[in-house]
Amino acid sequence: MCGIGAIFGRGAERKKLEQMLTSIKHRGSKTLEVSDGTAFAMGTNRLPIVDRLNAIQPATNERKTIFAILNGEIFNYKTLKRDLEKGHKFSTDSDTEVLTHLYEEYGPTKEFLDLLDSEMYAFVIYDLEKNTVFAARDHFGVKPLYYAYDRDKGLYFASEIKALSQFRDISDINLFPPAHFFANGEFHPYYELPNLDANYNEEQTIERIRVLFEDAVRKRVDTDLPVGVFLSGGVDSSAVLAVAAKYADKKRLTAYAIGKDGASDLEYARKLCAGLGITLKELDPPNEEELFGLIPHILRITESYEPNVVKQSTLSYYISKIAKDESVVLCGEGADELFCGYPEFIGLDDSDITKRRMEFLNDLHRTQLQRVDRTSMHFTTEVRAPFLDKALADYALRVYPGHFIREHKGKLMAKLILRKAVEGFLPEEITWRPKVVLSEGAGYKGNDPVHGLFSEIIERRMGNEEFERIKKQNQGWVINTKEEAYYFKFFKRYRYTKADFNKERTRVNKRHTVIAKEVTEQRIIELLGSKKYSKTTPDNLNKFKQIVGNAINEKKPIKTVLHWGYLGNIDISKKERKSINFLKDLIDEIKKIYPPGLEVTILLSDAHAEMNGFDTGKIKKYYKLIEAVFTENGFAVQYLSVLWKKWGIGKTDIPKMQEESDQTLLDELLPSASRYYHGPPEQGVKNYIAMRRLENVHLQENFRDVIYFTYSRPEIKPVLPDMPTIYFYSRKGFAEPPWH
Repeated sequence: MCGIGAIFGRGAERKKLEQMLTSIKHRGSKTLEVSDGTAFAMGTNRLPIVDRLNAIQPATNERKTIFAILNGEIFNYKTLKRDLEKGHKFSTDSDTEVLTHLYEEYGPTKEFLDLLDSEMYAFVIYDLEKNTVFAARDHFGVKPLYYAYDRDKGLYFASEIKALSQFRDISDINLFPPAHFFANGEFHPYYELPNLDANYNEEQTIERIRVLFEDAVRKRVDTDLPVGVFLSGGVDSSAVLAVAAKYADKKRLTAYAIGKDGASDLEYARKLCAGLGITLKELDPPNEEELFGLIPHILRITESYEPNVVKQSTLSYYISKIAKDESVVLCGEGADELFCGYPEFIGLDDSDITKRRMEFLNDLHRTQLQRVDRTSMHFTTEVRAPFLDKALADYALRVYPGHFIREHKGKLMAKLILRKAVEGFLPEEITWRPKVVLSEGAGYKGNDPVHGLFSEIIERRMGNEEFERIKKQNQGWVINTKEEAYYFKFFKRYRYTKADFNKERTRVNKRHTVIAKEVTEQRIIELLGSKKYSKTTPDNLNKFKQIVGNAINEKKPIKTVLHWGYLGNIDISKKERKSINFLKDLIDEIKKIYPPGLEVTILLSDAHAEMNGFDTGKIKKYYKLIEAVFTENGFAVQYLSVLWKKWGIGKTDIPKMQEESDQTLLDELLPSASRYYHGPPEQGVKNYIAMRRLENVHLQENFRDVIYFTYSRPEIKPVLPDMPTIYFYSRKGFAEPPWH
């Protein structure tokens, strides 16, 4: 694993190559390893993994006529070496030297590449005697490679765009396509996707995927170095960790997770590591504003202005940072693309699922894999992706992708076959946990273009005039949003526009994940439980989660209801208008988390006001005014007197319901009764308790699966309906309780 660079032709200067390698020195050792000659210069800044002392690059054959540089790992190199030793002499035990002898045997051919067992390689081989170049990149593009020509037709290769963009005599930087090799000046595909197999047996498919996945992880932990795993607590990375724990020494295995306090990813990661007996290292990243301050640095690292890559890279940066002492780390990347794990797949017919899977897979090297490679290699860490193992990926690609989206316990579930294949390794709640993108699982916003991570900050910082100017100045580049424009400013500043293949945008997951059900639940609970809105966390939390979860599944607003009392005034007071704005602010905040938002029904409590002895004419006048304000602001409104009549509740029923109550409750209600009941306060308290208890039976029945909002204190819970309840936070001069 390393950063590689090569120059062929007239521009093959050692000094220029060293400039290239120095710009990507984060990928390996600070000591450059370089060979050069009349028409070539090639080298690395190597991250030693295999034969760490002796495997200096470029590796050569016995006669020093074949030179090879490699970024990546060839997992079957020992087997290949044993076969090659029959006719070749080796000076190292490195996979790079194996490439030189394979070239001698097979030349620049597909047959050569078919022998390699690896999901991660990019290499360049130079034949000194023939003055020819052979280069290749892995099947899905786990390892990066770019090429360019200078004005003198000199040919360049490098691991990152920045290694090439620094030179004035290079104006165009090209993407070396995955699954291709370069020979005799031309590109050739060497890997074709396997044909879909119409013969499908679910049990056999599940078992085969399980066996291939275990083997893929086993190969990637076969090292004398300590091994890390990037862990999100989702099914993919959790399965990687569970199998790694089976084949690696647990004392030398460490999981890495990030998230804010209470984030769902951390909770699941802790539970899994505790069960497996694996050390977990975790980090609480900074807040959204501080993460946003990292954007120029992230753009420099990632070489992409794709919003999802940039957003998720801010979190990948931190998980890579805490794992920086590891040389080898495993990740769960590739599973969502191969096994159809994104929410975009759900609801499509089988043919569209097939098409969408290919779109995600074809762009994987410019989305998730680019994010992981750049952020991990910035801290000189090699990341291996077992889900993209050649045998496993080939098998998965033969399965009609529609089989991966099927019903489980009455609900459509993504990655169904994969989940069933790994469920023996994992707790049930992790096996069937919905897809959650990195930022949401860590407790931040997600990929949504409007309400996602950084969207609002950029909306505040970039005016319409600047946005239009950036679009106009960069016609030909796809810039549809202010977020893209903001990122593009840095992309252009770093001269990455020389790599104009980025004009073609990628297929990315742009939605909240499923809409990240448990993350959304958690964030709504956190918001409503914050001091900005509430005195406490919601009452009846399990029911609360159920209501929110059902709404998310059905993509409908979350239903809520609120009593609006009468304080004796005729006009709407400033404090009451503040209370209404308070509700509107809450609705807006919820929409940022969950776009369908809240559906708030206001119960105008005229029946309560009449029982308290207020003037009927004044009650009607006030409620007509407040009804208009609520309706104008999009709230649903119902009169309690109409509901009482519908439910068969009359004023004469109230005395019959009066019964002994707890003295603490009576004491809590007495001050309000003294202010709002026209009569002895003690009688007012008894009336209030009686009518609420009589009414609650019907509220609970008719407002089932609805969250109850109240400005009341938790201390009077015994007289409130048995519903999931949010006690709004209020303080003197703001959101004064409009109840009696």
